[in-house]
Amino acid sequence: MNGYNSGSLVPDGATHLFFTELELLRRVASLVPPTQAERLF
Repeated sequence: MNGYNSGSLVPDGATHLFFTELELLRRVASLVPPTQAERLF
């Protein structure tokens, strides 16, 4: 489990978020824009 201090409250009042390694990788990977070749197809 990896923890992240969000610095602000989420609706349920939590200040930290916890993800498994796979969840964390998926969230980070979703922030990476597609390459030019991937946008063409």
